Amino acid sequence: KFFVSGVKSLLHRAPNMDTLVALGAGASYVYSTYALFAMTDAQMHMDMAQVMSYMHEFYFESAAMILALITVGKRRGRAGDSDPAGEEGRCVRGKTGGEYPGGRRSARGQQRGQ
Repeated sequence: KFFVSGVKSLLHRAPNMDTLVALGAGASYVYSTYALFAMTDAQMHMDMAQVMSYMHEFYFESAAMILALITVGKRRGRAGDSDPAGEEGRCVRGKTGGEYPGGRRSARGQQRGQ
């Protein structure tokens, strides 16, 4: 989803957050794939020093965590989109109370957001 949206917005010359996420996750995945094949090549040539240097160059988990955390953050943001201050509220002071459409009242009795 991030890759499709990111590429489309990049082609329209209007990059957004999905473009950044796709570039970050894609770059870490591509580099890790390169390091994996380079390490395999070094193993085939019995160059153990090179193998050890490539062993610490894998970022597959970073690509997965970028996508997972951004997805969780977006889903949490959708669940918390309802703004309780924007709904009708009831203010009770003492024994009297009243309905106030559009939000709560502040301590001074003024409606918030205006």
